[in-house]
Amino acid sequence: RDVTGVQTCALPIWMEPAYGGPGMSRRFGRWLMERLEGWFGGPARAKVIVTLGAVLALSSADASTVGASANTLRHALHVSNFDIGLLVAVNSLMAAVASVPFGVLADRFRRTRTLGLSIIVWGGCMLWSATVSSFGDLLLTRLFLGIATASAGPVVASMLGDWFPGDERGRIYSYVLTGELVGAGLGFAVTGDLTALSWRLGFIVLAFPALLLAVV
Repeated sequence: RDVTGVQTCALPIWMEPAYGGPGMSRRFGRWLMERLEGWFGGPARAKVIVTLGAVLALSSADASTVGASANTLRHALHVSNFDIGLLVAVNSLMAAVASVPFGVLADRFRRTRTLGLSIIVWGGCMLWSATVSSFGDLLLTRLFLGIATASAGPVVASMLGDWFPGDERGRIYSYVLTGELVGAGLGFAVTGDLTALSWRLGFIVLAFPALLLAVV
């Protein structure tokens, strides 16, 4: 009840009246960050968890792009199901091989810079993927992309190991891994719809968030 005795209902901050859509979006973003900061234990911890979760989300979304674009790619580049599988396999194989040297780099060099530069390469490879005109060129871009995305696993794990104590490290890592699962779902949902217009859009739409994330 308010001071006049009239019963009222408190709304979340993002549902309070706002002038236009952008105002509500800003309110929702502020409300969401407040909830996350409370859940994760403060703004600094929330920034780390959300940022590293977004890194794994981007990597996972990229990996699902080829699968979501499979039908369009088959018609546009005149490739078979085997070729589509090869695109995914090359990306995964190169990521597995490159994880070892990136693990060494994570121990010897500044990890935030290593990860940021790798994400810039991701964005560049995604834009490159959108410009190719043949299956061979697309296969080459997926090879380089697999190398770049390999930095995510060891670097993220190394930073979490330093920034969070052992008695809560598993819980924090589970929050970050949630981003990976969310990214896979969004990768299929978003790029799947865009590829109905053009398979190139599926790659472009992930390139610009990658460049923004590299700065963060």
